[in-house]
Amino acid sequence: MSNRSTHNRHEGTKGFSKTQKKFVQKTPNTTLSNSLRQSLTPQSDAGAVATASSGGSGRGGAAESASRVRRGENGDWVSSGTQSGSFVNYLPQDEAVAAGLGADEGGLDPVESQRVVDLLNRELSRLLKLSPRDFWREVASNTSLHAFLESFLKFRSRWYDFPHRGTKGIVAGVIVGEYELGRRVFMVLYRISSNRDPGARAADSLSMKDHAVLLQENNLLDLPKLLDISAIYSHENEDLTRSLVLNAVKAQPRIHNDFTAVMYHFLSIVHTMYQRCSSSLEVLFSSRDSQEHGSSRLHADYLECNKNRLCVFPPVLRGIVVAAYSVMDFINDAIVSMDTFVSAYKHAAIFFTCPVEISYSNEEMLSILAKLHDSLLPSLQQGFQVIFTAGDGGHQDNMLSNVGISLKMLSTRIVKFGWKLLYFCYLSDEVFEESFILPAATKIFPAKVEDPVIRADILVQIFREISGLYSHFQEGQSRRTFLQHIEKNHKMMSRIELLQTTATFFLGARLPKVGAPPDGIYPNCKASMMLVKDLVSSPP
Repeated sequence: MSNRSTHNRHEGTKGFSKTQKKFVQKTPNTTLSNSLRQSLTPQSDAGAVATASSGGSGRGGAAESASRVRRGENGDWVSSGTQSGSFVNYLPQDEAVAAGLGADEGGLDPVESQRVVDLLNRELSRLLKLSPRDFWREVASNTSLHAFLESFLKFRSRWYDFPHRGTKGIVAGVIVGEYELGRRVFMVLYRISSNRDPGARAADSLSMKDHAVLLQENNLLDLPKLLDISAIYSHENEDLTRSLVLNAVKAQPRIHNDFTAVMYHFLSIVHTMYQRCSSSLEVLFSSRDSQEHGSSRLHADYLECNKNRLCVFPPVLRGIVVAAYSVMDFINDAIVSMDTFVSAYKHAAIFFTCPVEISYSNEEMLSILAKLHDSLLPSLQQGFQVIFTAGDGGHQDNMLSNVGISLKMLSTRIVKFGWKLLYFCYLSDEVFEESFILPAATKIFPAKVEDPVIRADILVQIFREISGLYSHFQEGQSRRTFLQHIEKNHKMMSRIELLQTTATFFLGARLPKVGAPPDGIYPNCKASMMLVKDLVSSPP
């Protein structure tokens, strides 16, 4: 249940690199869950959210703050906050210290971070030992617990961060009990997700109604938190994470209303990012012989760079690099968060596949994934090559290598998520077998249609939409398209051919039903099958 920076910390220091690398904590706003959290939080709750996230929103991930702990009457470390409650917030500098880094690299105060982790481990252990009745009483009343859980999920580093984020390689952590902290947080969240402990009496448990009210009024397991939990924990404990998410969704049926908000939020942000990146990359490509051309325009669009890391580049190029990193970070986090959430709650695939009406048009996730894979990633790759060629420092080759690895990882994750959506919504009926209220949309899925020929038409149409919109991006390139990559990695055509043998689809095979044409073949079905094969076949 650990993450990237905690990996193997509890296994000793054998084989660890002696060179401590720079820790670069991404800002909370670069994650889908935190961006969504802001959009879903009512204005009246803004103060509570600000309290939960205070002290760690800076670019370096470590903000100056007063000490969070003090010595208690019995000698233990306790919260120094004025608010009631025994928990303190988990901040980005605690992650940096846990990775074994110094103050100049994000770990401001190792002594305080150790005290914070000791306090949190002690309080979480105490909470988990409480009887069901006392446990729910504290969960309902302890606002410091709510703030801590929010801050932990918000600032905890992810296992899937790119090479240019966080520590490079494995480093020795210096916080004792940091791994146990992550495990205990999950155990508390898991216990909160169900209204009744195993073996507990009904009298000591919450009613389903009271449980739902408690979760919803305190946002204990709202959609942003479930995305965080899936992203952080499913990598190493997929089964328990799935159980937690299913418990939370079952207890809060209205949470489905937020699924469309996730889609709208993600697609809107990606659309804006895509436009700005495309515009600036066009300027870059057209002015590669004059590095300062268009610098005022680019600086207006992009973030101020971290000069300690990008000082080898002219100012205009530094802005592009920082902006491109931010785009990659956000898309990477969003894709993995949604992918792991669908793994935990497969019905979410239906919501994530339905079209969403945005101000400029109707957009669908599969089409956007193809656009990112077939257009944005190749453009970013080309842009980085131009930028690193223009630099005059000695470590551009290493940076270009890291970018290449990151883009390849992102491509693979986009393809994996796209295949999962295609499989659940178009090549399987398992998410439609159970009694489930579909989202209000005009989308027709094959599993909701009885005629195998119409099912095939729906499948061909979605392939046309995915491939036709962005096929021009691949002209003159040998790289695989989105669908071709899915076929290479997941053998999609084998799945389609299997479905044909069971008469689920009809794309040119003999039709086992009364009323077929004399030769047993429907007109144009063979052409449809050839079209599907052409769309997903890889280039020679």
